[in-house]
Amino acid sequence: MRTDLILAARGDGIGERLCCLINAMFISKKTDLNFGFVWAEVPKIENSTQNSLVIKMGSDLYKYNQEDFFSEDFIKQYSYKGIFNLSNGNFSKFRNQSIKNMNDKALYQNSWGYYCVQDELDVIFNDIDDYRECIRLCWNEIKFSCKIQKIINSAYDLLISDFIAIHVRGGDALYDLREVDCYIGAFKLIPLELAISIIKSISKDKNIILFGDDISSNYKIKEYCSNNKVFLIDDFFDRTSMDSVEQAMFEIVVMSRAEVIYSSGASGFSRLAFLIGLSKKVYLSNISYQDRYVNMLHYIDEFYANNFQKAFSYLYLFLISRELNYDYEKQIKYLENSKIQDSENNVYTVLLSDLYIKNSSYDKLTQLLHNIDHKFFNVLFKKGFSTQKYLAYDFIFKSFLKNEFNIDIVNYIKYLIVCKFFNKEIPLSHENQLYAYNIVENLNFNSLYQTYLSNENRDKFISVFKELLFINFELKIRNIYNISSTLSYKLGDVMIRNYLNPVSFLKLPFLLYITKKNILKKI
Repeated sequence: MRTDLILAARGDGIGERLCCLINAMFISKKTDLNFGFVWAEVPKIENSTQNSLVIKMGSDLYKYNQEDFFSEDFIKQYSYKGIFNLSNGNFSKFRNQSIKNMNDKALYQNSWGYYCVQDELDVIFNDIDDYRECIRLCWNEIKFSCKIQKIINSAYDLLISDFIAIHVRGGDALYDLREVDCYIGAFKLIPLELAISIIKSISKDKNIILFGDDISSNYKIKEYCSNNKVFLIDDFFDRTSMDSVEQAMFEIVVMSRAEVIYSSGASGFSRLAFLIGLSKKVYLSNISYQDRYVNMLHYIDEFYANNFQKAFSYLYLFLISRELNYDYEKQIKYLENSKIQDSENNVYTVLLSDLYIKNSSYDKLTQLLHNIDHKFFNVLFKKGFSTQKYLAYDFIFKSFLKNEFNIDIVNYIKYLIVCKFFNKEIPLSHENQLYAYNIVENLNFNSLYQTYLSNENRDKFISVFKELLFINFELKIRNIYNISSTLSYKLGDVMIRNYLNPVSFLKLPFLLYITKKNILKKI
């Protein structure tokens, strides 16, 4: 097996994969490492989006093996299919260092070398001033299949020039996948009102091309900005003549020919276009929160595409107002507007529950959580990005854990978080762990049991009560006796068998004492 490798082996979208690929080629030119790649083969993705004009960019990737995307010679020379697995790289150790430090084998990520990253390398290494010039050469050195090369050539041959590109990223993250992506990936997306504010800031004589996967919303932007020279990328090619991979390649290459590319700054699609062309870039992440906030307010009441887009726009205003430390009432107003537009999205319910607690709006909190179901908890316990140590909404757990409540459903959520942590189903931040331990150690089980015995959701509460009782006893046993898990299990079994009967419950301390004493005699 060959060693000293820099390997491009991502398994996500076209843009991120190819950014990683040309980065690996670049690194191989600047170091002693050898370039290689692993092309991911993915399952079919059904296009079941709620908006028929949302394009699932790259949804046809399942059709593309490495032989469908690259030439035979390129594969033979550089492919490591079946030898290495897919994986993402991490170059954080090299930040502000020389790229030559990658030659140090003591720093290798794996015994054979490194997996490459997809990020712009000139913000990592401090000695690659020729990055963009060299990365364009790497792009031109890729030997694509005849099918893909034909699409690339057609994009370069398109008779357009002197235009500005705006990548309005949104699409399925705001439709079918909104309970997964609309909050976690919010700053990867561009609210339509911000796209409009960008258009309005550009000279009316300048050609502007809108790129993005939500064609219907982009068309409405074009109509709204009729005084500007706005086009859709769809005005320049027949989308029905290409599959989604071909469409993506065509759009990326056309975008690379723009004078300026506006994007969220977190898109492999627009990043690749920037790297392989001569465009300048403007990332939303480089525009201040205050400017974004003011620009959105100009159009939030005037422009409307659909309720999902509008719900996200209000979510974006909430996120910016939170960053600007605006008062809770203002933040709540934006989230309540999101929920009005998209009442079934539990992301807004989860976020509002946090704000209602912080603002002591307990009547609203009770009403908000009255009819929650498993979908709410699916969101509440959602994982974040792979780089995040804790869950996406760990910051909300704190609101539930540190406060005392007289609201049954809120206490249920609070105790459920505690149970899931002690059962190792979820991680908690250090601060939240302290809250969880304090809750278990100071619970009044007698009061808790009597409170929820007659509750309409008795079975649900009793289930959590049982878990808490067991956890409490486990902690005490661990701290005082430090004996075998067999004892803990048998004591827990006694609790479980007696918790439902009020009479037996009152005898429980005595029953546990007798059981423990008998088991200790046998140890």
